[in-house]
Amino acid sequence: LQALEFASNLVVKNINSSIDEIEAGGGTTMAAGMDAAMQILGDIDASEAGRYRRHRRLLFLTDMCDVNPILLNRMIAEQARLGLFVSFVGIGGGFNSQLAEEA
Repeated sequence: LQALEFASNLVVKNINSSIDEIEAGGGTTMAAGMDAAMQILGDIDASEAGRYRRHRRLLFLTDMCDVNPILLNRMIAEQARLGLFVSFVGIGGGFNSQLAEEA
C-alpha cells in the first residue's frame, strides 16, 4: 500500500521499486481493495470532501471474474455516499465487462 500523498512528495524510485515487486496471482479481492482505500482516505465524509475541491476516485485494474455483484454494488453505493468515484480498467482475456457495466 502507498499512503495518500501529494505527488510532489513522492520518490519516483521508491514507487517504481514497489511496482516492480507486484506479482500476479490469486483472484480479485475487490472488497479488500475498497477497504484498504477507505483506510487510506480516512474518515472524510461527503460534506467534507467538497471543500477540498479534489476529485477522489478509486481505480481498479481487474478482470472482474471473482467479484460478488451484490457486494460490489453495495460497496460502490457506500463509496458514492462518501463522495468517492469508482472506476474499473478491464485487464485480461476474461474481463467480465457485463459486471462492470452493471456496477
